[in-house]
Amino acid sequence: MKILISIILTFSELYFFGQSYDGVLKKDTIIGKNLIANTGIKAVEFEFPEMVFDFYPDSTTGLLTVHLRNADKKGKWFKNTGKIVLYDPESNSIKWSKKINYLKSNIRQYNDILLQTNQAGTSRLNMATGENIWTIASQLAYIDPKTGIGIGYQLNNNVSDRLNAYDLRWGSTTWYRGIKKEFGWNDIITLNDSVILLLASGLHSIHLKYGSGWDYNTVTGSNDYTSTILLNTAGLLMAAFSGYGMIYTGYNVTTDLVSNVMMDEACLYFASRECIACLDYEGNILWKTELPKKKTSKSAIFIRDNILYMINLGLANKGNQLILFEKPYIAAFDKFSGKQILLSEIADQKEAIFDYLTGNNEIVLLYGKRIAKYSMSDGTLLFERAIPTESVGNLKRFATDELYILADSVYQTPVSYDSTSLYVVT
Repeated sequence: MKILISIILTFSELYFFGQSYDGVLKKDTIIGKNLIANTGIKAVEFEFPEMVFDFYPDSTTGLLTVHLRNADKKGKWFKNTGKIVLYDPESNSIKWSKKINYLKSNIRQYNDILLQTNQAGTSRLNMATGENIWTIASQLAYIDPKTGIGIGYQLNNNVSDRLNAYDLRWGSTTWYRGIKKEFGWNDIITLNDSVILLLASGLHSIHLKYGSGWDYNTVTGSNDYTSTILLNTAGLLMAAFSGYGMIYTGYNVTTDLVSNVMMDEACLYFASRECIACLDYEGNILWKTELPKKKTSKSAIFIRDNILYMINLGLANKGNQLILFEKPYIAAFDKFSGKQILLSEIADQKEAIFDYLTGNNEIVLLYGKRIAKYSMSDGTLLFERAIPTESVGNLKRFATDELYILADSVYQTPVSYDSTSLYVVT
């Protein structure tokens, strides 16, 4: 028999005898109904005196690290300051709390390890008291709770490409390795329990315990480009603590001139600014094909019937902003040899592609203000429709099964509701 235990974290201002109550109110509640047993679904509600901005449960200790952060008077923006609270649901007691400026610092919990990062580096906090155990001069860019390893570059050395690994228990350096950070980090992919694939000026396999692995170096950015800003993507300090974070670059550096990594049983496929390549899992290059010089931007790749397709999206990042970069095109390559089968320049001017769908040997591309369908055989334009973005807003992405709409008094995914139409999020 399985037991479902729910925890609801809420916030409110509670008043007793005219005074504000700054503790936690714990109470049982019903959040739904078990239609099979005809009984209510029980939950425990914890009501905090400030807005719960985020929280992290520790399954080992049963404790909750809770981020409290109120909104401004208009309720439009979160305030810069708040509190971090270590809360024990069992005893309904606060172990400790600390004031925090969310623009300058953040705290995240990884099982029984609590880490605080600010402009000076990263510190491990004592779970029982909130006091520092150790501090290192690195804002850890990737943290793996299973191995207890965090990796990052030293803050006091902007030139060095020495990537350090730290034991999260003691803060000691366990290994180091040279990996370029000039154009930032694009992604991290977990290959197995011990090895990750880092996308940073190429591909790098890293054994988290020992630091060993292979390197495939290629061009993933540019230092000499000016372009049109599409979107400001500035985030708060320590986006790194969402599991991994980008290594940020200078404002004038154009980055993210890469594709996603496609993987099958034997190979990795990856496109950069200069070429598209196929590698085995030992890092050996099986084939590499040059891409049009100074025409390639951020891209998306996928495989259909042993053909590797590539969509040049016309996008890049510059500092903390999304920009237009080069013109979109569609290309296709033989999956086994890398021989180019198709190269179709589909736009006369710089224009960004934000999403795509495929089917019936056709590809549908979503631009900011229009939708267009092309042949996957020769890149011919089959259909095009401009969208009145003045009334509906700019197009962002195609709707997926994660989005529900109310239709016929039932919440349904757009695809199940009407398979003959395309639904777009604006």
